[in-house]
Amino acid sequence: MINRLKKICFFIFLSLILSGCSFDKDYILLFNTQPITQDNYKIDYIRFEENKPIYYGIFATKYFKFDLIRVQVIKTSDKTNILGYTVAYTKDHLINRNKQYFTDYIILRSKGHYIMQIFYHTNINAPIIMRDFWVE
Repeated sequence: MINRLKKICFFIFLSLILSGCSFDKDYILLFNTQPITQDNYKIDYIRFEENKPIYYGIFATKYFKFDLIRVQVIKTSDKTNILGYTVAYTKDHLINRNKQYFTDYIILRSKGHYIMQIFYHTNINAPIIMRDFWVE
């Protein structure tokens, strides 16, 4: 009975190690139709109305590494076979490194599928996080 219990515990331990589950996301990007607060930060939207504010929040598991970030929104197009991307919005923000979050909003005036990317100014070739959403 004890040998059987040891085998079961060993297989559970081994499956947890080999499962590949990881929670090493350094940043989370959330969208909302209302300003992001402590009360509604768990509510996440991906569909928005045009000409209405799209509130977003970047949450870090640790503190931000640098003081300057670049927020870039790209509009994708399904009318071309390849490279159907246009830059819809870009803005640089000075952030408080003593906080683990940053919130702001944007207003997009045309319908479509968009991708938001967040970069550190030290490396604008590799986003620290990116996420897509739709404006209808």
